[in-house]
Amino acid sequence: MGKVTLTLDDFLVDKRDKKDLVAIINKFQVKSEVCECDTHAKGGINWFPTDAILLVVGLTAAGFFAELGKDLYTQLKNKIKVMLSAQKSYGEMIEFFYISFELDNINLYFKFDKITSYLVENSFDKIFSDFDLIEKEVKRLIDFRPNKITGEFNSITFIFDDEENKWIIAHFNKHP
Repeated sequence: MGKVTLTLDDFLVDKRDKKDLVAIINKFQVKSEVCECDTHAKGGINWFPTDAILLVVGLTAAGFFAELGKDLYTQLKNKIKVMLSAQKSYGEMIEFFYISFELDNINLYFKFDKITSYLVENSFDKIFSDFDLIEKEVKRLIDFRPNKITGEFNSITFIFDDEENKWIIAHFNKHP
């Protein structure tokens, strides 16, 4: 059984967006939880700046897609797109939205940001279409543990390379 946790910045994510995201998340056939907090005051969930994180535990991207179904998948993708492109009335914008999957106790964070919000459609789809390859490479890294190069890590952040049309490793992270 999988679990989906949605963490939202309670200052930047407006009430309507929260309500819409919670409604989408609650339609999953898995246990779900929504956390609201000041993510920036927490140092961006300990180690990176964030406004919203969708963390999926116990499901691969393929499992998540299967649980989600085509309609919910489209709704979630469109909601993320809208949130990244919408200017708030008080001048702030959501800058970072992460979708994360846990794999062998390593969190894989896929970073969407306002700069590349026009890529959300394609990059969102590429998580799911390329996840088998990403998973294979991450498992190879976990087995190899290139600590002399990367240091100890317990999560990996990916960014989307629009020229290569694929997700690439941006950095390895170690957080408590």
